Amino acid sequence: MSPERVGTVCACCSSKTIPPWQDRPPEIIFLDIRLPKLDGFGVLEALREDSRTRQVPVVILSNYSERQLVERGLRLGALEYLIKTQTTPAHLSRNLETWLKE
Repeated sequence: MSPERVGTVCACCSSKTIPPWQDRPPEIIFLDIRLPKLDGFGVLEALREDSRTRQVPVVILSNYSERQLVERGLRLGALEYLIKTQTTPAHLSRNLETWLKE
């Protein structure tokens, strides 16, 4: 993937709704679990219920490593659940193209 193709949008879910996707949904979402008001699981559920974002790949990046949380994230449709302290930018970069194909 060439750097020219990568764009970044940061969206904070500070209310009880997910951010509206104006023109088109993102190609991939990196999602934290700990968010104000609506947690990452709620965001993931809302993404999967919305026809515009149902197929968007979601990778969870969290400090929480409890098995039940990992299982819940994967059950809700995340491609992967990564622990922040065990994940490097190189790991994210290496896997980005694979995630985008799924």
